Amino acid sequence: MLKIVRVAAAIIVHNNKILTTQRGYGELKGGWEFPGGKIEENETPENALIREIKEELDIEIDVRELLHTVEYDYPDFHLSMDCFICKIQSGNIVLKEHQNAKWLTRQELNSVDWLPADKELLEKIERWFTMDNTKLISFLIKAKKATYAGKGAETSSSRPESHDLIYREEDYMYYDTYLGGEQFVGEEALWISEKPYWSMNYAGRVIGDPFSGDFLKEALLHVPVEMPFRGPEKYSNGDYTYQCQVTGDFEWFQGYETILFQGKIVYECYFHGSIIR
Repeated sequence: MLKIVRVAAAIIVHNNKILTTQRGYGELKGGWEFPGGKIEENETPENALIREIKEELDIEIDVRELLHTVEYDYPDFHLSMDCFICKIQSGNIVLKEHQNAKWLTRQELNSVDWLPADKELLEKIERWFTMDNTKLISFLIKAKKATYAGKGAETSSSRPESHDLIYREEDYMYYDTYLGGEQFVGEEALWISEKPYWSMNYAGRVIGDPFSGDFLKEALLHVPVEMPFRGPEKYSNGDYTYQCQVTGDFEWFQGYETILFQGKIVYECYFHGSIIR
């Protein structure tokens, strides 16, 4: 029967990238892994991970959630590895035991030669990122409906004559700020734990009568999950019709929206944005 070795590993996420490290010692030297180490007797996996990361990389981390427990048989031992999503709290990385380290996007994770047990995590990480964006999009839609589209109250101006709206929930913050009226420019942005994650810039104008700001807000209340930027592809009420065209996805997109009154364009707005790395 193989000896069981219990370890904890940190999937450290920062600015939408993941920290990967190259082992600098032992039989598995040169292989890429997620940093961490052995769980001592009477030590929780979370406490072990905080201690190991401080010893190996000289940084303080916040252990967020258990992603997966890898069970893997190496030739001489069975590895049981609890893997946690983590964030950096403080400090600058110093490699004390590893020979190299890289910050990789999830699309770049297959660019290094992983140790077998760590490689099993890649699909789980991809799924976590997808689920994390799903949660974020849900928050974004809720924030939009609670602010401009929902006729929410403005907060203090961040700049002379700016219109500012803020919505917060747990670690998430949404901020919408714009200048102007009939011709306007602005930005919507999302922060996670005080770090900017996503942003969209927009510029629009009224180009005919009768324009209805209330109808625009009504259309924007119907922001769809699959296109969570402005309003739906098409929405009508009486003589007014809202239309929106988008190319790209949540990570990189651009679009154009119009309002027509009895078939004539009376308003237009261009917008574009992306996640922030």
